[in-house]
Amino acid sequence: MRVRLDISYVGTRYAGWQKQPGRSTVQRILEDALGVIYAQPVIVTGAGRTDAGVHAAGQVAHFDASKDRPPARDLARILNKILPPDVAILRAAGVPGAFHARKSAVRRTYLYRILTRDNPDTFRAPYVWHAPWVRNLSIDKMRRAAHGWLGEKDFSMFAIRVSSVESTQRRMEKIEIRRVRDEIRMTFVADSFLHRMIRRMVAVLVDAGAGKSVSQPAYAAPAGGLCLQKVAYR
Repeated sequence: MRVRLDISYVGTRYAGWQKQPGRSTVQRILEDALGVIYAQPVIVTGAGRTDAGVHAAGQVAHFDASKDRPPARDLARILNKILPPDVAILRAAGVPGAFHARKSAVRRTYLYRILTRDNPDTFRAPYVWHAPWVRNLSIDKMRRAAHGWLGEKDFSMFAIRVSSVESTQRRMEKIEIRRVRDEIRMTFVADSFLHRMIRRMVAVLVDAGAGKSVSQPAYAAPAGGLCLQKVAYR
């Protein structure tokens, strides 16, 4: 039986999605919880390997279980009783064996938020980059810089870790930049993303909005401002 899970989590206290020795990750706590339910080891595969501190409102994962009890329709309720409050199963459903959370995905949508007001916001703090000095950035300059990244491109300059067999070509479908009250919000839609790619793109866009000429990203924007919003499938 193959099961799809739709998941949200606050990434603040996790070392990312992917299981790592001796560290708390979202994949690890899901596998531990499912291991209790099915009384056997369970491997969970996610649609994207979010970095340490990055959040998700719409992560997708799948796993295979040799038992059909409990029914998939009951899994969300059962898992949410076991999981910590910063991880939630939004939906659980049986899917065909050909479904693969990562390989079947055709696009991913991420949102990055920058809080520009002078004082921090206690309730938004985990989910934004508080940067009041960027309040006067030119959104038009940021949009012009982002336009050059649309389409099929080599994004290797934005990656900090690329395996020897991994392609750095990605198809960027959309980059939307807008002001929403005291925030600057950037939405990125692509077939997939490289390690820390979006956070380094955000850094370049901030510099571009300040009128700086930037050829290489000098830093990565903080992880807390980034959230995986949605994973789309055919």
